[in-house]
Amino acid sequence: MTCINLLWRARRGVVSFLAALAVAVSPAVIPNSYTSPVAVADELTDVSEVALGATQSFIATFTDAAAGATVQFYLDGVPQGARIAVDAATGAATKEITAASSGSHTVTARLFDANGENPLETDVTDDFSTPNPALTARSTGSPADSATYSGTVDGTASSLADPVEVAADATVTLDGSMTSDFFQKVYEVGINIPTSLALAGDAGTATLVRLKSGSRAPTTPDSTVAWKDGAYQGTGTDAAWPAELGLTATYVGRQLDSSTSYGETYMPQVKVRATTPGLYVPEFVVFKGEPGLKVVTPVEAMAFRVLPKPLPALIPVGSTPTTSE
Repeated sequence: MTCINLLWRARRGVVSFLAALAVAVSPAVIPNSYTSPVAVADELTDVSEVALGATQSFIATFTDAAAGATVQFYLDGVPQGARIAVDAATGAATKEITAASSGSHTVTARLFDANGENPLETDVTDDFSTPNPALTARSTGSPADSATYSGTVDGTASSLADPVEVAADATVTLDGSMTSDFFQKVYEVGINIPTSLALAGDAGTATLVRLKSGSRAPTTPDSTVAWKDGAYQGTGTDAAWPAELGLTATYVGRQLDSSTSYGETYMPQVKVRATTPGLYVPEFVVFKGEPGLKVVTPVEAMAFRVLPKPLPALIPVGSTPTTSE
């Protein structure tokens, strides 16, 4: 063998050694090599109806789920608390879920392995409905109420049969309207909304637009009519609204400066944030008449449906990179 061939082979060997050494000492990003055993979703509790405000147990059962597996439950795309560990003996995870709004709902159970990835290509779901309570006006006092009530959602007259649909977390503008068919003192007006919705506006409070007008121009602001400072419930010595009228903590009502206004149209406006998916029918609230009539009236024209939130994307097994030294 010639001297040149020996030198060439020696040089090639040094280069190969150095290349191998560089690979051995450099950090490398590699796919996650963890592989979950095949998990099969057997079932999620089949529930067809849950009453408004009621709590229902949902059980998701998986076969051959890996050790350390957890389940995230969602209601209409909204996470229901933290992930729950899958019981190693039964393969089950249980979550108590409350129906906070009317309408159709979907419970989703998503399986996670110990690496926080999703071994199933699809989630397990169950659909149920929550009936809307009867839309019945509630009142105390006299005389009997004979006013006409209406309203809009974001400027559109709605209905229960075809409610205005809004995206989750959007701000919704509710405009109520009450017109009396005879002269009657009016002390306070407002809009009652469920506590599963949040008030929107400055510092989380609602805005109540000061509008009062005659029948000829029911949308014209009357600058001569003012609201008292602050929010009120009731007037004078009759400061509290009876509990049976069902005013919520998110009711917004204001009193007029004077109780000598008669036979007009009153148009309060409240802005809310659509925090919880579902179907809602806001209520017009008024304190009027002599000696005092308190009325809470569901207004279908203000009905709206908050759409479900989109679920996060699934994380396929092995898609999360890990760094090794």
